[in-house]
Amino acid sequence: MQLTPTEALKRISVSADTLYKDMKRGKLSYEKKGSRKRLIDVAELERVYGSLRPEHEGPTSEDIDPDIGSDIGRMPGESPTKESATEIALLRLQVQILAEERRREREQTQEQIEDLKANLKNAQEHQTRLTALITDQRQEKDRKEAQHHALLIKELRQRQLKLEHELKERNRGFFSRWLGAGKLKTGPQASSRPATAPPSTGQGNM
Repeated sequence: MQLTPTEALKRISVSADTLYKDMKRGKLSYEKKGSRKRLIDVAELERVYGSLRPEHEGPTSEDIDPDIGSDIGRMPGESPTKESATEIALLRLQVQILAEERRREREQTQEQIEDLKANLKNAQEHQTRLTALITDQRQEKDRKEAQHHALLIKELRQRQLKLEHELKERNRGFFSRWLGAGKLKTGPQASSRPATAPPSTGQGNM
């Protein structure tokens, strides 16, 4: 059987503050269902606090604050009755429960705030990692594109040099053939020209 903290406080002889402190420190184990509801096994309550009061029995006169009992539920000079003492104890317990619930709600709100801060921090770190990854990928892409462009330029330059070399070789062959043809054309004409006799001096006729 499991009880909520509110139900458990009706069957143990400790204050709400003590109960929640024991739960927070781990002295009293409990099961958490959902974001707020906590359930405590009866056996666990008996282990920590001893025997429990019956389920429908309210607080005893031992739970009554003497100062409250002297001021609430009776007229001045009137002795407290058992019924008024029980009523005062119930009221006091309800006040403690409400105060503890408010405190617990504040703690839960603070925990939620801390969780949100942690989630926000994780999200920001994740965004930073993604941004860095995208930047690295872009840099890697730019580097590869630059390498590709460099290789392309190198290849084009090599083709240009090859074409220039081929053009030079063609021009050189053309001029070589042209000059060779000119030599062949002028050679036979020079050999067929008749030889001229040397001029006479006139001494042979005398």
